[in-house]
Amino acid sequence: MRQPSQERTRSDAIAADLRDAILRGDHRPGERLPAERELAASLGVGRSSVREAVARLAQLGLVEIRRGGGAIVRPVADANVEVLRHLLVLDGAPDLRLLAEFLDVSELLLTSLVRFAVERASNEDLARAHTLIDRMTDAAGGDDEYFAAVEELMQLVAESSQHLVLRLVRNGLRAILNDEGRRGRVGRLRPPREALLPVANDLRRAIDARDADGAVLAVRRLLQAGRERFLKRVEARRARTR
Repeated sequence: MRQPSQERTRSDAIAADLRDAILRGDHRPGERLPAERELAASLGVGRSSVREAVARLAQLGLVEIRRGGGAIVRPVADANVEVLRHLLVLDGAPDLRLLAEFLDVSELLLTSLVRFAVERASNEDLARAHTLIDRMTDAAGGDDEYFAAVEELMQLVAESSQHLVLRLVRNGLRAILNDEGRRGRVGRLRPPREALLPVANDLRRAIDARDADGAVLAVRRLLQAGRERFLKRVEARRARTR
């Protein structure tokens, strides 16, 4: 009798293989996956491992399990956001088109949080934002200090927004990006100080005036200024690993 941990390892591996096959288009939407008995025989595993693996695909929204009809593949666009974690690096390196779309959504999310934060933050929170912006633009600070200040500012913005749903969505997207950063597939990129300073000044003025539109514009300028540099850096890494 197999130990539960061994069984889970087998089902994990089967689920990952089937998931990637679906994401690559080997199984088209509307197609039925091979029957449990067929998959178990071809893989040399028990049917319970296959059943658990297919159940995980259903949790991801990649298949629909129909009673008496097996598992039917669903369109990838109908899956849940967790699929993005695997889709981004399906070939072992970030997909540039999907990464660009990921940055689109991240920008929309962050600027929405900024808008709510400027409107709802306390005066103490706004003063704290000033301090963190000063740390970001400090010429004597190194990369570690810069990124620590950015992370603190983003956390302050999220908390000050008082918007739970946006914060939860941000947590999910940030976890995906952080995972890829730990694996070395994507990295952080500090903008040149000459590009950062005018945007930081505009952001300070907008915060002082509680000008949500102005703050959103400043943050969008900062994000877009680094966007192309970031994508080019990822593309260069992809080229080196081919």
